[in-house]
Amino acid sequence: MIREKDWPAMVPPIDRPLELLLIREYQQPAPSASEKSPKNSMRPAGPMATSIDARYSVAGRALDARSRVLSYIEQRGSAGATDEEVRVALGMRVQTQTPRRGELVKLGLIRDSGRRRPTSTGRAAVVWVATPEAGHAR
Repeated sequence: MIREKDWPAMVPPIDRPLELLLIREYQQPAPSASEKSPKNSMRPAGPMATSIDARYSVAGRALDARSRVLSYIEQRGSAGATDEEVRVALGMRVQTQTPRRGELVKLGLIRDSGRRRPTSTGRAAVVWVATPEAGHAR
């Protein structure tokens, strides 16, 4: 039987490449209460199971938001986009868009173009562009 303290290490982290997030586990519905029982499953029951279900739910939404951010930046081509431009175009909150952009940078799918553009407040912002690898990630 798996101990509750060991379970977090078994759950794939959310910052893995896009392809790894599409594993069957994320595509299956959450197990019923009887399936979560330690007798009937290796998955823990109780509060830990609720946390895991929430993590999978968030992972699915994060994957969707990440795909939308990447698509928008790809569509902009060499003009690229600042974080603010992405948020306005996609109607995203800063708390949603910024982490997704950070994940895309870590995955090597977008990069800093080296250019800056002013935001609505007049501050210089990084212009993000898609990398050649972005086309291969889809």
